[in-house]
Formats: sequence, structure tokens, C-alpha cells
Amino acid sequence: MALASSAAFVPTASRHGTTSRQTLDAKLDSAVRAALDSGQTVPVVILGHTQLLERLHGLEQFERIHANDDRRKLRREVIADLKRIAAKEQSEF
Repeated sequence: MALASSAAFVPTASRHGTTSRQTLDAKLDSAVRAALDSGQTVPVVILGHTQLLERLHGLEQFERIHANDDRRKLRREVIADLKRIAAKEQSEF
């Protein structure tokens, strides 16, 4: 489960002339959109084929590998990785 916050969302133009915000709004449940618009953080499940972590014991492996990493830097890297994955796959959903 991930936490979604509209504060982290930056709309960008797509090749079809719509913004990613418009595309996102079309895919979001109305209750989630209302919560985000009110500034709340909302737990969500993000669908995708490619996973950031290994299926079995992935979180534990990730924790071991990054135990001494700077969490702020790691957070930026993980978010960038997730955005790359999403950019490749979200059009399928």
C-alpha cells in the first residue's frame, strides 16, 4: 500500500494534448479524489507488472541493503524508480 498526496502531484502535458492531471482524474475513484483535494493523505494500492521489491522477502532485503543509507536520499531514489516504472506501465491500466 502506498500513501498518495496531491501535494506531490505535478501535472505535465502528454502527447495527446491532455495533462497527466486530467488522465489521473479519469482513473481515480471519486472518494480518493475528494480526499486528495481536501489535503488528506490517502492509502492506495498502485497496480503494475514491475515491482520495486522482490515478491518474497523483498522488504526485508531492501531494509538490509539500505540500513545505513540516508533516508531522505533513498526516498527520492525510490520515488524516482516508482515514477519510471509507472511511466512505462500506467497506460495499460
